[in-house]
Amino acid sequence: MSSRSRTIVFAVAVALNAGLLGLTAVAQQDQPQPMAEQASRRRVDLAALWAQIEPLRGKLLAARDLRERPKTDDKVLADWNGLAISGLANAGRLLGEPAWIEHAAQAADFVLTRMRADGAPLRHVWRAGEAKIPAFLSDYAYFVRGLLALDRSSGDPRWLAAARELVEEQERRLGDAKGGYFAAAASPSAMRG
Repeated sequence: MSSRSRTIVFAVAVALNAGLLGLTAVAQQDQPQPMAEQASRRRVDLAALWAQIEPLRGKLLAARDLRERPKTDDKVLADWNGLAISGLANAGRLLGEPAWIEHAAQAADFVLTRMRADGAPLRHVWRAGEAKIPAFLSDYAYFVRGLLALDRSSGDPRWLAAARELVEEQERRLGDAKGGYFAAAASPSAMRG
């Protein structure tokens, strides 16, 4: 089948199944409907609707495989991990999901061992086995917040101890003698092109 034929088949399949994909919702400023409602509207049972969708999914995946894959952003950021740790730890505690608290602990261990190895200052980013760029104020704020949530959720005293160490480090690195904090530490290389 030629590229043009594949494009036409793809366009027809999408047009016929746009509602299933939620594509009509954009034009109508509406939300995609649950599968059970779509099955009812088409007067088929839910299993039959899924059976209709399966070949379309295969065609969509085949068409996607023809395109060049986008680059993957695989960096790890201390501040974003802090947000995730806080969310997982709090949700795990409130909803009684200990596995979520364990996932938060694994993420915290990663940041502490890979992005602050051997007592070195916290780093902002980790990628391809290397921690780089000294941490910013946001890294300390959000990661410490995550550690405090993990302490509250797990009761493990190591998280509070790590949070205290990081706050002291933040004070040394980013504290302003006049009060408050700098967003980043002074760096002669920061202004180089």
